[in-house]
Amino acid sequence: MDREKSKDRKTYFKVIVSALIGAVLGILAYTNNWLG
Repeated sequence: MDREKSKDRKTYFKVIVSALIGAVLGILAYTNNWLG
């Protein structure tokens, strides 16, 4: 059970990191577009 929990946490963490990276890239692209 503990192993499953840690696996779930890793997946959750990966999803959050991916979302954050996507948001940062989106903001950068938007600002770049706005400035350029």
